[in-house]
Amino acid sequence: MRQEGTMKQLEISNVSKSFRKNEVLKNISFSVDTGTFGILGNHGSGKTTLMNMISALTKPSTGMIRFNDLDTVEDAIKVKELVGYLPQDFSLYDELNAYEMLGYIGKLNRIGTRKGIEERIEHVLELTTLRGAAYRKIGAYSPGMRRRLGIATVLMKDPQMIIVDEPTAGLDPLEQVRIRTLLTTIAEHKLILLSTHRVDDIAAVCEQFIFIKNKTIDFQGTPAEWLSGIQNPVIETKVEGTHQLNILAREFKVISMKQMQEGIHVRLILGNRTPDFQYTIVEPDLEDALLYYS
Repeated sequence: MRQEGTMKQLEISNVSKSFRKNEVLKNISFSVDTGTFGILGNHGSGKTTLMNMISALTKPSTGMIRFNDLDTVEDAIKVKELVGYLPQDFSLYDELNAYEMLGYIGKLNRIGTRKGIEERIEHVLELTTLRGAAYRKIGAYSPGMRRRLGIATVLMKDPQMIIVDEPTAGLDPLEQVRIRTLLTTIAEHKLILLSTHRVDDIAAVCEQFIFIKNKTIDFQGTPAEWLSGIQNPVIETKVEGTHQLNILAREFKVISMKQMQEGIHVRLILGNRTPDFQYTIVEPDLEDALLYYS
């Protein structure tokens, strides 16, 4: 265990990023030691830009990023050797099978001897539960299997930090659970940065996270701390049709709705107005918090 005041594994200090005159991020500062850390934000909030800077793919306009006491600008090559980055959109060779794909990655990263590469392949196939599909053409993989294979390619070089951008986007519920379980398992031995717009990803695997809003950090802490900041009650009510729902949405911030046999169940956040309909106060969740703080 690190003593208080010692260097964190990842240190981000007053980082800003602009593309010409377009400022994307402003004065971003946080530090991470171990485990799984989330970066939450809506589409276009600058999450991917931040990931690119942390992985030394692009430089901050101002500020400094250090990983294991290495500067991501001055020591970019060394940082890239220690970091594994899986973007939301990545390429695989569909005509290869998983074993061939991972073997190619092993040679590309000069992991070691042929035996060493083969042992590493067996390890990451077991970890990503792809051993049974190791000799199937990648072109026949489901979206979830492709995502797991993408993580396997990152694991081949045994990085100290793994960055995953939108890990569950476009996946069915079962594959979402598999990906989250995989990331939790990996985080026992490595630092995991998870960039997402989905609060259920944060709730499932992240011990702490930041929420990026208006180009800067709006919140940093645990999911429980984020929920504790909600001042307005969250309620549930029922409406009979879309006309009533539209009226309700004009007066309150609607979080979610679900079609049921007896009508539409609506979840919303109360403002200053007192409702003139029947409702039930419920415990807020992270999706409620995202709507509340956005």
